[in-house]
Amino acid sequence: MRLRILTTALLAGILLIQPPIGTAQKRKRSKHAPAQIDRWYVFVSPDGDFTLSFPERPNREADEPGPVTAFKSYGLYTQNAMRFSVNFTEVPGDPNSRLANEWNDGFEQELLSKDREEKRRVVHTQRIGKNIFEAEIWDSGTDTGDGINYLRQTIVRHGRIYTLLCGSEIYGRPMNKSICRRFLNSMHFINQNAPASR
Repeated sequence: MRLRILTTALLAGILLIQPPIGTAQKRKRSKHAPAQIDRWYVFVSPDGDFTLSFPERPNREADEPGPVTAFKSYGLYTQNAMRFSVNFTEVPGDPNSRLANEWNDGFEQELLSKDREEKRRVVHTQRIGKNIFEAEIWDSGTDTGDGINYLRQTIVRHGRIYTLLCGSEIYGRPMNKSICRRFLNSMHFINQNAPASR
């Protein structure tokens, strides 16, 4: 008899604690699906002067000759046929001079002239601040006229030139501008005042 009373009391307690089935089902339905976290890889330059976010970890690419030091390059080709890259080198002269820290008409004309020689169609250009020059380009490297669309941003800072590139790798397909803008906007210099190490 005592066992029956204890069992009944225990069952009643469990029923009182447990929410009704309808309420539990409502709770399950009202729960939001977990948000997918969109994490990009934060790349820190070899000498620690800047960070830049890539969709995935970039690869070290072959050096190219530069005016003072070789261009160091890091790049990424994604599965959805996009290209992300950064390269940087030092320029001759005083890293604190105006020429080593500001974009000027001579740099711009030289770059655009090289684009014309390489059969690149420049759609749009703009200066961003005193030391950044950006160009949207269709690089038509084929006889069919189809091109590769990308954004190129060139930064002159403390005696260094940094070139960021983001675009489509499929001929004739426009780049995803919002993803490219996210990449370009993620460039941050760690020490804003100190000149880059030489």
